[in-house]
Amino acid sequence: MSKLINTSVIQIGIDLGTSNSSIAINKGVDVEIIPNILGDMYTPSVFGVDGVGNEVVGKKAYERLYKTASNDEKDNYKGEVKRLMGTSDKIYIERANKDFFPEEISAEILKSLKNDVLRKYPEISTLAVVITVPAMFETMQNEATKRAGLLAGFPHVVLLQEPIAAAIGHGFDSKNDQNWLIYDFGGGTFDVAVISAKDGILTVLSHYGDNFSGGKDIDELIVDKVIKPKILESHQIYNFDKNNFFTAFAKLKSIAETAKIELSSYERVAIEIDDLGVKDREGNDVNITFTYTRKEFNELISPLVERTLKASRDAIKSSGVSIHNITKIIFVGGTTLIPYVRSRVEEDLGIEADFSVNPLTIVAKGAAVYGLGQRIPSSIIDKFRVPTNANEIKISLNYDSMTSEEDELITGTIEVPSDGDYYILISSESGFYNSNKIKVEDGNFFDTVALENGKTNLFWIYLMDSEGNNLPIYPDSFSITHGITVTGAPI
Repeated sequence: MSKLINTSVIQIGIDLGTSNSSIAINKGVDVEIIPNILGDMYTPSVFGVDGVGNEVVGKKAYERLYKTASNDEKDNYKGEVKRLMGTSDKIYIERANKDFFPEEISAEILKSLKNDVLRKYPEISTLAVVITVPAMFETMQNEATKRAGLLAGFPHVVLLQEPIAAAIGHGFDSKNDQNWLIYDFGGGTFDVAVISAKDGILTVLSHYGDNFSGGKDIDELIVDKVIKPKILESHQIYNFDKNNFFTAFAKLKSIAETAKIELSSYERVAIEIDDLGVKDREGNDVNITFTYTRKEFNELISPLVERTLKASRDAIKSSGVSIHNITKIIFVGGTTLIPYVRSRVEEDLGIEADFSVNPLTIVAKGAAVYGLGQRIPSSIIDKFRVPTNANEIKISLNYDSMTSEEDELITGTIEVPSDGDYYILISSESGFYNSNKIKVEDGNFFDTVALENGKTNLFWIYLMDSEGNNLPIYPDSFSITHGITVTGAPI
C-alpha cells in the first residue's frame, strides 16, 4: 500500500447498523473495507461484558445474547441499540454494574471498529469520521449518533444518510448521466431515495423511510407466526411469550435468522428446536423439528415488502422523475439478499436491478469516499497534532476537496520565516500534474491544478527558498476527489 495521506480531510467511514456495522478507509487512491479481528467484513452490533469483566463487541457478544442465551447472560449483553438512539432509555449491564445510554453502547461498537483499523494501519488519522444514519433519523437520533462518535474518540463527526452513502459508493465510478433508486433494506431500518447522477453531481431528489422495518422484524415474524405456533401445537406452556421466556425467545430469534438466511439458498429448510431450556405442563423438554418452505416464507414477509414498495413508489412520485426514466435499482442492506425481495421489487417497479455492489459494505465504502470531501476543522488538527519538525512552517489552503470540475483553484497563505524569495511547487502523486515554480507574494500564493477524472487526486506541496532548499511545512499534501458532488442531502 502507498503512503496513507494525512491531510485535513476525513479518511474513515462507518456504517453503524442495527444488526451489523462495517468500517472503510480511503487511502487516497481507493477504498478498503477493513475486516475485524476474525477476518469478517462486518461486525455484529452487539455489546456486553463477559464473565471476567471484559467488554465484548461483535460475534462473541452476539452468540452469548442469542445462540447460547441464558439467564446469566441476558442482563449482560445488548443488541439492536440503534433503535433506541435519541431516547432517554438506559440499558443496565449487570457485570459492569452500570446503566448505559444507547449512545454509550454505540460508542463501544465504534471503538471496536476503530481498533480494527488501527490494528492494520496504526498511522491513520482518527481525528474525524463519517458515520451513516437512516434518512428518516430525526434531530435527537442524529445528535445521539454524533455523541457516540465523540465518545468513541473521534473529535470531529460528520453524519451522512445511508442511501446517499450507497449512491456515492456506487456512483463514484459512474460515467453516465442516470437516475437511480436506492432501495436500502437493512437489519433494522428501511430507506429509499431517488438519486440523479448527472455530470458528476449526485442530487437527492426525494427520500422516504421507516426506522422500524428490517431484517430483525422478519426474524420476529418467523418466531411469532411460525415457530411459536408450531411449539404450542405439541406442547402446552403457560404464558409462552418473550416477557416470560426471554432467553428461550432469544434462542428462537437466532434460529429464525438462520432459517431466513438458508432460505435464500434452498427451497426448504429444517427448523430444529432443542436445548431451549423450557418444559411444558407435563414436564417434558420442548424439542420439535419441522420443515419450512421458501414459499411459506415469501407469503409471511409479503406485507412487509409491500410496505417498502409503497414507500418506493411514493419516493418516485415525489421526485418528479418518471419511473421509466429511472435507470436502475441499487440494493443495499442484508435483507435485499432475500430472493423474494429482489424479484418482487424488480417485478413491481419494472426497473432493472444492479447487483454489482456488495449490499453489506457499500454504505461504509460511500461514507469513506464522502469523507474526502469533508475537511477537518483546523482548530481540531492544531489541538491534537504533534509537529514532526520544530521548524516546520504552517500553510493555510483553500480549495474544494470534492468536485466534478476538470481543475481546481488552490489558494494559500504562509508566514514566511524571513525576508527573501520563496516558491511553492505542487505535484500530483501520479505525475499527472506538476506546477511551475509559484512565487509567494506577501505570504500568498495560488495555482490551478488539473485533475484526473473519476478518482481521488493526491497532491504534494513543496516550499523552497531562493537557493532551492526545501523547507519543512504542514500540511505537505492535500487531496481532491474528482467525479462527484453531492447536493440536496436531507441533513
